[in-house]
Amino acid sequence: MTLQVTPLVSDGCLIQRDKPFHVWGCGEPGRTVIVTLTVSAGEPAGKSTTEAAIAAAADGRWEVELPAQQAGTRATIGVTDGTSTISVGNVLFGDVWLLAGQSNMEMRLDRIAKEAPHLLDEADDDNIRWFNVPQVFDFQHEHDDLYAGEWFPSAATRAIDMSAIGYFFAKRLRNGVDVPIGLINTAVGGSKIETWMSRERLASMGALPDDFDKYTPDYVARQQRLFIEAAAAYDREADAADCGLSQHWQNPEFDDADWDTMTLGESGRPELQSPGIVWLRKHITVDDRYVGKPAQLRFGTLHDADRVYIDGGQIGETFYQYPPRDYDIAALPKAFTLAIRLKIEGNAGGFTAGKRHLIVVGDALERDLSDLNERAECTGRNDETAEDCSVDGVIDVDALGAWRFRRSVWMPVKPGDEFFRMEPVGDYHAMIVPLRRLGFTGALWYQGESNCAHPRGYADLQMAMVQDWRRLFNQGEFPFIYAQLPNYQLDDPSSWLYLRDEQRRALALHNTAMVTTYDVGDDSDLHPFNKKAVGERMAIAAETLAYGADHEPMGPLPCAVRYESNRIVVRFTHVGSGLHVTGRLRFDLVNGAGLPRVATFDGRIIARDRIAIDLPLGTVPGRDARLRFLWEASPMPTLENSQGLLATSFDMAVD
Repeated sequence: MTLQVTPLVSDGCLIQRDKPFHVWGCGEPGRTVIVTLTVSAGEPAGKSTTEAAIAAAADGRWEVELPAQQAGTRATIGVTDGTSTISVGNVLFGDVWLLAGQSNMEMRLDRIAKEAPHLLDEADDDNIRWFNVPQVFDFQHEHDDLYAGEWFPSAATRAIDMSAIGYFFAKRLRNGVDVPIGLINTAVGGSKIETWMSRERLASMGALPDDFDKYTPDYVARQQRLFIEAAAAYDREADAADCGLSQHWQNPEFDDADWDTMTLGESGRPELQSPGIVWLRKHITVDDRYVGKPAQLRFGTLHDADRVYIDGGQIGETFYQYPPRDYDIAALPKAFTLAIRLKIEGNAGGFTAGKRHLIVVGDALERDLSDLNERAECTGRNDETAEDCSVDGVIDVDALGAWRFRRSVWMPVKPGDEFFRMEPVGDYHAMIVPLRRLGFTGALWYQGESNCAHPRGYADLQMAMVQDWRRLFNQGEFPFIYAQLPNYQLDDPSSWLYLRDEQRRALALHNTAMVTTYDVGDDSDLHPFNKKAVGERMAIAAETLAYGADHEPMGPLPCAVRYESNRIVVRFTHVGSGLHVTGRLRFDLVNGAGLPRVATFDGRIIARDRIAIDLPLGTVPGRDARLRFLWEASPMPTLENSQGLLATSFDMAVD
């Protein structure tokens, strides 16, 4: 068996400081493996070495422990069995943080930098290092180690590989704590919390499905094959039936004069409320100063899939709803036909409400456009000319009036995938357990969207998961910092609100912190772009929980709601030097005796950590009364602590 070292200890790795650390791998059974740590003090004469030796076990596995090193220490690690030698270079010691959750934690920095290129100006930093755990799952067995993966330094050229939240978190810590930071990213889009938990823990909670044992490798492979075959057959049927393709509706010479018209914001139109294919066309003329320049179409997100053409040539295609449609145009023509083939695979589709539809040209591609909120002054023109509808290299396509559109195909709903990322235990076995030998400073968590359909009990699941991880890593109650769900508009937001409150309840676990994000989300996008605020707020929490800073780790948190004579008093923790009001304080009393089921009252600060809600004379809340604050999908921030950190929403019983 060839000598091997875990990918987690490879060139450029960052190892947790101030703790003995492990190096492990596999080799020839019975053969002695010698591991040498060489620490550099800047000069050859200042180097020191430490050795550890062990015989590989019968299954070939070996593991040694080496002594703790201070932050900033640089070293090499040599591994030999007398026949083969492996050298691990550019080793750095600092603080290692685990990143976990679903797509908002996974969301890459390059996706944000497209609208704000300046964010990459300081991305190159050898003292921030990354490791992306391969996204695999296994329902039956715990994996001993990772099969692949690499360490790499933070760099603008690797923005496509770097979690945006992790990046902004690390940058804030580097500026404040000045310790090298390692980020091990395990986040997987669409994953539920249960997939990150052990089978034993879920079973003890009654949360393991009765049919869990069906998830054998054969079952998974069969279901994945059946889905691929069904999806491919569906796509072939849709393409064959699409007269838009056969009649070349994407071509500029096609006559669309008898088509209906709509704007891209009319997502509620009946023509978009059933599965199938809808074509949209727009004739556009641009100002001479833009002709021949590189450009990019930025059309937000669509439901569900799309293919986009300019003058019959395809410039982009996306197969599902979440990625923003940012399609490059090599050289912008003077006049052209923009055609979109929209494939609706569920019961409704169209363009995401609230998004702008732009063509960004030339030098504007290098500018920060993240705060571009105002439409061009020519909004409302429909002469299909963009000459006066641009602002500093940004063509507002919405300002050019309605599009021509026609449905070409009606289809049934596309067969759904059995999304195994949502099933229990799989990611815990294959992505968390292999990390158990590493040292960590703490963990960052952004998840909940995939669980919001059934929010009740989420707090218990999250606390159990943290306990699972703390047991597995055996490093005490390390800090666990997580994001509360952001503002996001849904037809029925109740499950979203209840999951937010479950996240608040999970703070009952020691050495945890929750950052609020209801002011930095996007009402029309499940994946908001403002990850800088989220990462920096997590870093603020880390400064307190992990580094001993003398400030609050999070915003005001209610700890008691009590009825006093003709008023309800709410007491908060994490207020700093005192609560601060930034808007009208509105509280909802639910099930108050003698009141409507939901009655709204104003609140006022009566002490540094207390707010009083005055009730009508003689009002008694009643046994089932509850008090709610910021109980809406997109609440306006109205209460913060002395650091400016926002208070959480809540739903609590009145004592």
